[in-house]
Amino acid sequence: MPDTMTRPASSPEAAAPLLRRPDWQARLVAVLAAARGRPFAWGTWDCALFTAACVEAMTGEDLSAPFRGRYRTRAGGLRVARAAGLADHVAVFAARLPEVAPGLARPGDVVVMAEDALGIAQGRMAYVLAEAGWGLLPLDGATRAFRVGGL
Repeated sequence: MPDTMTRPASSPEAAAPLLRRPDWQARLVAVLAAARGRPFAWGTWDCALFTAACVEAMTGEDLSAPFRGRYRTRAGGLRVARAAGLADHVAVFAARLPEVAPGLARPGDVVVMAEDALGIAQGRMAYVLAEAGWGLLPLDGATRAFRVGGL
C-alpha cells in the first residue's frame, strides 16, 4: 500500500480512528438523496467532496474541510492537496482510513475507481459522482479501498 503521507504518532489525526455513528445508514441515504441531481463542480462538489460528505454523514468527521472551496479545477485541487503535504485527493482518505483490499470493501467504505475517481461501496456496486448527480459502477473496477469505521 502506498505511503501517501506521514503523520507524527502524536498527531490527533493519527490517534483518532473514525467510527461510524449508530444511524450511519440513514445518514448516508440522506446524503445520497440530496446529491441525486446535484451537478459536478470542482472545489464545491467533485468526487472527493462527495465522498467526504458521505464519510462525514457516517462518522461526523469532515475530511474535506481544509480543501472545500479552495480550488476550481482538478489541477487546483492537486495544488491544494500537495500544499497540505498530501500526494493527491486519494491521500486525504488514505491519511485517516485504514486501507483494505478492494474485494473486502463493505457498504459505506471509500473506494477508488478508474482514473482515481472516489466513491462509496454499496454491495457489488459503488456510488460515484457524475456530471449531474451520482451513478453506480461495478465495485470490481475498484483499485483501492479504505475502511470507514475501523477494521
